[in-house]
Amino acid sequence: TAITGASGYTLYHSQSPITSLTAAGVTAVEVNAGASHTVTGLTNGTTYYFVVVSKYTGGPSAASSQESATPQVTAPTGLGFTPGNRQVTVNWREVTNADGYNLYYSRSPNVDSRSGNLATVRDAATQVMRVPNITGTSSTVSGLTNGTTYYFIVKAKNAIGGEGPASSELSATPRIPAPTNLNLIAGNRQVTATWSAVTHASGYNLYYSTSANIATNTSRAGVTRVEVTGTSRLLTDLTNGTRYYVIVKAKKASGGEGPASGEQFTTPATPTGNFTDSLLSGGTAPPMVVVSAGNFTRGSPQAESGHQANEWPTHNVTFEKNFAIGQYEVSFDDWDRYVASQGTGAYRPGDGAGGRGKQPVVLVSWDDVTKATTGYLAWLSRQTGNTYRLPTEAEWEYATRAGTTTAYHFGANINCNLANYGRNTTTDTTTGLSRECNPGIRNPDGSTTYTAQSPKDVDTDYTANAWGLMHVHGNVSEFVQDCYVGNYRGALRDGRARTICPGTTNKVLRGGSWIYSKSYQRSAKRAGIPTSRRSNTVGFRVVQDLN
Repeated sequence: TAITGASGYTLYHSQSPITSLTAAGVTAVEVNAGASHTVTGLTNGTTYYFVVVSKYTGGPSAASSQESATPQVTAPTGLGFTPGNRQVTVNWREVTNADGYNLYYSRSPNVDSRSGNLATVRDAATQVMRVPNITGTSSTVSGLTNGTTYYFIVKAKNAIGGEGPASSELSATPRIPAPTNLNLIAGNRQVTATWSAVTHASGYNLYYSTSANIATNTSRAGVTRVEVTGTSRLLTDLTNGTRYYVIVKAKKASGGEGPASGEQFTTPATPTGNFTDSLLSGGTAPPMVVVSAGNFTRGSPQAESGHQANEWPTHNVTFEKNFAIGQYEVSFDDWDRYVASQGTGAYRPGDGAGGRGKQPVVLVSWDDVTKATTGYLAWLSRQTGNTYRLPTEAEWEYATRAGTTTAYHFGANINCNLANYGRNTTTDTTTGLSRECNPGIRNPDGSTTYTAQSPKDVDTDYTANAWGLMHVHGNVSEFVQDCYVGNYRGALRDGRARTICPGTTNKVLRGGSWIYSKSYQRSAKRAGIPTSRRSNTVGFRVVQDLN
C-alpha cells in the first residue's frame, strides 16, 4: 500500500528468507513511482521472499513485513484436436518460459483430478495415461480405440521439473477414415471394385445399388451389402446396361464402420469382342470370343476327302443371337483353380502326356465337366455370375468354320505346321491313329525310334481361325452338349443341342486330337464317347450365353 510522503520504494527479494537487507543473495530493485513492481527472470517453481522499504527525503523507513511467492508457468490455452485412425493429435498455444509439457488423457472425464492415478496398463478405462516431456506444442497419441471418446489436458513444465495448472479439458474420438481411391472396372454382368487399404481396419462393407446417394441410407431397399476382407471385390449377377453405384466403408475392430468412401458408378455391358470374366476366388475364367449371329451349312459334302456317313445330310443352321465361346481349350491351370476353390466334389485328374499348366486338361469325363453343383461348369458359373456350358454341336462347328466351307478353316488341306495332329508312335488306318507329324529319331542301323508326343499348350501359336479360336483342329478332341446319333436326319436347325437319342447315352466328340490322322481333324468330323470315359486325348472348351 502506498505510503503518504514517500519519495519511492526499494524492493528486496531473495531465494532465502531475508534476515538482512545487505545479505548475500538479496537483490534490491528501486521503484521510483507507484506502489507495484513486476520482478522478471525468476525461476518457475522456486519460492522467493520479498521486503519493501519506503524512501523519504531524510532516509529510509522501516521495512515491511516479509512475504513469499512462487512464480509458476501458466496453463496452456487454445487446445485443439484432430482425430484420426486410432489416434488423436492435440495442439495448444505456447506457454512463455515453459520447459516442456506433459499431456494427460483418459477414457473418463475430469482428468486433472485423477492425474496422480497414472495407469499401469495402457488405455485403462478409468486411469490416466501420461505423455511426458513434450518439447513442442502438439502431440499425437496413437494406439487408441476407434469409436471411443478420450479426454485430454495439458500442463506446462517449469525448469525444476514441476508443472503448472492444467489446461481446460477437451474430448475427442478417434475414428477410422473413409477408404480412398475407389475404382470400378465394368465387365460382362460384373463389376470389379478396388480401393486403398485403411490401416487398422478389420474389414470392409461394400454397398451397391442402381440408385445414387447410397451413403445417406445404406439400409434402404435396393442397397446390397457385401462384407469384404481385402481391398477388392468382384460383383456378379449384375444386369448389363444398368448403371451401378458403389461405396465402401471400413469396419472398426470394436464393431461398426467408418465414413463412406466417395461414391463411384459404372455400367456393365454385354461384350462385343474378346473378353475374360473374373472369378470371385481370384484369377480369371477362360478367355472368350464373341461369335455373331448368322447361319452356316453343317456337315460335309460326300465329295469331301474323309467324309463319313454320320456327317450327312448337310443342312442349314441359323443362330438368332450372339454367343461367346472359349478362345482356347480349358487348361489344367483352369481346372486346378476349380479344384482348389471347389474342394469337395471336384475331381483332380492326373497329369496329361504333356504335364499340367497351360496344357489342355484331359483325363476328365463329360460327367466331371457337367455335374450339377460340383462340376466344373457349375463352379465356373457361380464364380462369375454368368452361365457357362458346353457348346452345342452346331455352335462348335459354326465357330470352328468361322465362315469357311472347306474341310479345315484354313482350306482344303492340312499339314503339320498348321495343327497339332498325327503325333502318335504308330499308324493304324483302321482306328485313325497316325504318326504323320512324328518324324522320330533315325538310328545308326537305319531304323527309326518314335517317341511319345503330347498336346501343345492351349495358347501355342498354331494357326487360329478367322474368329481367333485356337486348336479347333487337333490337339485334343472336345466334348459338346449333344447326344450322339449316327447321322443328321431330324437334326435341329436353330443351333440347339440334340438331347434325345434313343438307344444311346453317348455324347458327341469334335475336333480330332494330337494322335489321329488328318481326316479326323476336319471341321465336320464327329464321333461318340460315353459320358463317364476319361481319355488323355479328350478335353473341352466352354460357351457362355450373352444377355
